[in-house]
Amino acid sequence: MASVYRPVYTKPFPEGAEIIDRDGTQYARWIDRHGKKQTARITTGNDGTPKQLRQSASYVAKYRDAVGRLVKASTGCRTKEAAQQRLNELLREVEQVKAGVLTDEQLQAADHRAAPLSASINDYLAHLKAKDVTPARIKQTRTRLEKSATDCNWKTLGDVSGPVLEAWLSERREVDDMSAANWNAHRSAWVGFGNWAKRRTVARLTLNPFTEVPRANEKADPRRKRRAMTAEEFGRLLKAARLRPVAESGRKTLKRDEKPTNARSRQTWKKLDLEYADLEEAHARGLVALKNSPDRVAKLEQDGRARQLVYKLLVLTGLRRKELGRVTLAQCELDGPTPHINLNAVDEKNREGNTVPLRQDVAADLSRHLTERLHALQTAARQAGRPVPVRLAPTERLIHVPTGLVKIFDRDLSAAGIPKRDDRGRTLDVHALRTTFCSMLSQAGVPLRTAQAAMRHSDPSLTANVYTDPKLINVSGALEKLPNWPLDGDGEIERESATGTYASDAVAQEIARNLASALVPVLGPNSGNGCANESFGDNRSKTRTEDEMSATRCGVDGNRREAIEVAEGHDGRYWTRTSDLIRVKDAL
Repeated sequence: MASVYRPVYTKPFPEGAEIIDRDGTQYARWIDRHGKKQTARITTGNDGTPKQLRQSASYVAKYRDAVGRLVKASTGCRTKEAAQQRLNELLREVEQVKAGVLTDEQLQAADHRAAPLSASINDYLAHLKAKDVTPARIKQTRTRLEKSATDCNWKTLGDVSGPVLEAWLSERREVDDMSAANWNAHRSAWVGFGNWAKRRTVARLTLNPFTEVPRANEKADPRRKRRAMTAEEFGRLLKAARLRPVAESGRKTLKRDEKPTNARSRQTWKKLDLEYADLEEAHARGLVALKNSPDRVAKLEQDGRARQLVYKLLVLTGLRRKELGRVTLAQCELDGPTPHINLNAVDEKNREGNTVPLRQDVAADLSRHLTERLHALQTAARQAGRPVPVRLAPTERLIHVPTGLVKIFDRDLSAAGIPKRDDRGRTLDVHALRTTFCSMLSQAGVPLRTAQAAMRHSDPSLTANVYTDPKLINVSGALEKLPNWPLDGDGEIERESATGTYASDAVAQEIARNLASALVPVLGPNSGNGCANESFGDNRSKTRTEDEMSATRCGVDGNRREAIEVAEGHDGRYWTRTSDLIRVKDAL
């Protein structure tokens, strides 16, 4: 039989309670912390000690569900009439489930409609944490969800609405000039929440109300478009990074024409900004100004070389700033035939864990940097009378990446005479060094599949369209490599061109066959499937035919050499020589 009641519970007596007797029943009386008189009946607890008997302020409904299980659910009502009305609603839902009008998932979602939205958001963020999502990503998601929920006045889970979110985003775009990327970030946060809430194991929503919220067109509203640096610009940046720490002390001064606002101020002059043409002279003046502080000069020089190495690593590995900052010495192999860094999955953005190859010159630069750090550590240990370490600890970071590298990078750009924003409105920042890495791979003629592996992208379109700066692509030079058909000729292709001699298709195919036959004994067979050396946006692999065998040209140390990646064997199968690691290493 269904019913509503107010459950009772026991609590210990507060200190100083007075025991009184009413009609043969004992009560306790005391003054609470608000200064009000309180009275409670005395009962005996399970441990035999006297306790006060209290009754819940809200009613509980007791009934049997669609499968006959006894259910006790809080109604949240303080009057019996309201609690009975809530019980009747629950009984109607049970009858609808029995009749097949409602499903168990819909009934479970209905139970959560009145629950606080903040509780569901906290549960969703706990789910993201269990999925090993980065703390920074979880913090951003919390901020976006809570901000929009507060502005939309969503208190419970039943209040959430896709049209309301769309209206709020539209208002933010008109009033606060919200960018398209920010629009999509808020939408993605709520879509992810909705997908989690409607899962069968959670069943807090029967459908995701946010999937119909449209995405903003980020291409039509690019607030920040990164560009790649040219080789000449990056060389100037390296020089500025090395010299600027000391050159800051050698900046020229200019006498102020206006009087200082403070009568006692002595600031009648100001320092001028560093200029690239005067950088070396400013460095020399800084050495003179700091001649009485040799330790400080040594520290500033070391900082400049370390910062220079950080920039070089970011450009020649494609590592992200935080990824590089978390690499330890135990993850590095600098002395082997193929120097590389082993990224831990927890430190990588895609949480996969990858091997990042290093060029020999980069490995040599890192070795010198570590030797310099070890010598400094040994010198400090001798001066302090501590045991002298023989080597650096494996848990130490490979290189120190300053927390303020974003602002340091901007100051280095200014000292190098490189504008932060170019004539196309594209900007430079620390992450633009990763764009520079990808664009230079494309400029060097590295195949898209190899560049995708070097960038550690799951989608080749991200490598080709987002991280490749079209300004560095020499389209005019590519056109010069095409055959030339003179209009006054006899239809034959001109043999000579700016890029070499053109051969007929038959001759080209014969050369490819002879080259493939010569390489068959040294190449190892793969699984027998077509080699997926060419990637497409729909993640399909293209099987190469006999006429599509080719050699790719890669740049290594400024010289050009042929690197045969795919050739066909006599048995009709495809053969491959190298893994992604070796291909990326050769591309570098």
